[in-house]
Amino acid sequence: MSFLKQRATRTLISAAFLVGAFAGAATTGIASTILGSSIFSDVQSGSFYDSAVGTMYSLGVIKGYNSRTFGPNDYVTRGQLAVMLDRFRTEVVNGNVVQSSSRSSTSSVSSASSSSSSSVSSSSSTMSYSSYGVRLTQKEYVVAESAGSVKIGVTRTGGAKGTVSVDYATTDGTAVNGTDYTTTKGTLTLLTNETSKTFSISVSNNPIAQGNKNFTITLSNPVGSQKLANPGVATVTITDNQTVQASSTSSTGTASSSSSANPAGTLGLNAATYMVNEKAGSIVITVARAGGSTGVVGVNYGTSNGTATSGSDYTTVTGTLTFNAGETTKTFSIPVIANSNITGNKSFNIILGTVTGGASLGAAGATVTLFDDESGTFDSGTLKFVKNVYSVSKSAGTVGVTVLRTGGTVGTVSVNYATTNGTAAAGTAFTYTSGTLTFLPGEASKVIVIPIANKADSPGKTFTVEITDVTAPAVLSSPTSTTVSIES
Repeated sequence: MSFLKQRATRTLISAAFLVGAFAGAATTGIASTILGSSIFSDVQSGSFYDSAVGTMYSLGVIKGYNSRTFGPNDYVTRGQLAVMLDRFRTEVVNGNVVQSSSRSSTSSVSSASSSSSSSVSSSSSTMSYSSYGVRLTQKEYVVAESAGSVKIGVTRTGGAKGTVSVDYATTDGTAVNGTDYTTTKGTLTLLTNETSKTFSISVSNNPIAQGNKNFTITLSNPVGSQKLANPGVATVTITDNQTVQASSTSSTGTASSSSSANPAGTLGLNAATYMVNEKAGSIVITVARAGGSTGVVGVNYGTSNGTATSGSDYTTVTGTLTFNAGETTKTFSIPVIANSNITGNKSFNIILGTVTGGASLGAAGATVTLFDDESGTFDSGTLKFVKNVYSVSKSAGTVGVTVLRTGGTVGTVSVNYATTNGTAAAGTAFTYTSGTLTFLPGEASKVIVIPIANKADSPGKTFTVEITDVTAPAVLSSPTSTTVSIES
């Protein structure tokens, strides 16, 4: 054997052997919470590495392949080894992993949010967090005081076997129980195969302008084979209606009813792309009026061929939509034509044209994909980000992040979204943005618009956007988070 072959042989270590070595070094005083065979289809139950794979997965050291396989007999390169060692250092050596606590245990959780210094403590012990376990779906929530309530999501990651539960409770910040919101506490229980649940907190509508206020939510005492994962504490900001109405922008950076907005509104397509089963008979397109609804306005619409041909695959339509004062949505229908041949998916275009009544024109074009049902099934679909990383210039003003609905667009589904600080901080480099995307039947993609600040120290900094809590029967698929990199 040559020297180079000997060196390569010494460098390539089997994944199962390496994970076993990690587990032996890490599990002193840490209970194994999950078996590898319950996560990865190619990990044999009862194998010598079954428990080690589960432990390292729960600690965040290994991730596996996107196909939910581990590859126990695959070799590990030096580059992969370096990544796992770095995760091992972060999650284990630096003490980020703790054992699951019981109902009788006591803990202290300090909020990491910059907007509140509130903490919940019942003893001198401190709870830290794992990358795997039960967590809140967002670090920050924003709700208008007139909304009446805010819905909070709790999710578990890394497996859905067995019943687990976790306590939740609110703590006053600048917002006070009984005046600004209602103190809420309780226990959420997730049964086998349940990955998320929600609870609501009531907020009060105060007619006096007092500025925005906030309180915190804390998770504690996970029961079952779960740990607390980040974020275990979240801040809820209650926006003051009177303050928002006097401002030029709302808390999410979108235009409000100020003098700078067009009172007649902006007319645009309600989705970036559309998809419909060729046997559906037709697709309904929604045009939305945003930013104002004063007066009567109108917009022309039409279709044009793409790979789909009018008369063979769909029927050409043209017309005008008229919005009366106060109306914010209108629809038109496009007939689609089914065939019994396997021709693959085809597409045509929708175009909005001239607007009248002083309105502005927003999203004016989109593609409609005709799904060939002879080549696959069509259901409510899967939601995910189009890509893992977006780059935006600091001077761009905004960045658009696209959420895609694939595999079908049957029915109405929704998904929550929110930004999370990275090296870029909300309020400085970008505007914190959260909300809910609602996909109507046929709508296949939507864009989340996030304002970017033109700051001298922004280039090279990043933040993330995450989607959570999709409504059934649609599901989430990777990537459910994306990184935005601010460039010069």
